[in-house]
Amino acid sequence: MSRVAAFVSTEVAGIIVANPSTWVLPSTTIAAPYGLGGTEAATDGALRAYLARPVTVLVGTYDVGGAELAMQSEPMAQGTNRYMRGMRTFEMAQDVARSHRWPFGRTLGEVPGVGHSATDMFNSGQVVAAVQRTLTVATRND
Repeated sequence: MSRVAAFVSTEVAGIIVANPSTWVLPSTTIAAPYGLGGTEAATDGALRAYLARPVTVLVGTYDVGGAELAMQSEPMAQGTNRYMRGMRTFEMAQDVARSHRWPFGRTLGEVPGVGHSATDMFNSGQVVAAVQRTLTVATRND
């Protein structure tokens, strides 16, 4: 889903991204798929739109293992585990938006005690709240 948020212009009410192995960094110079570089999205306008999209970033606080984790140099530059990668990417996105005074559409949710488990993540209160927020926005826009 992080790649959909980065590379697909959409009018959805919200996107929820939880515990991916890698992220699309808010950079026009870091090459895709780890950034926007080398794509049509490698412009300030596309980066601004990417950062404004309503994206909920969910990270499990116990998702610190290496199971099915991309270990190439580009992903490792994002962090040594999913939790760290999600936190760093969120903070980087927030910093980029703030430095340009651009709208920032992301919300961060840390899910305590959850590791790399889709079942545990999607049964968490944070996911339920994110879905409810998204549905509320969608209902208001109809």
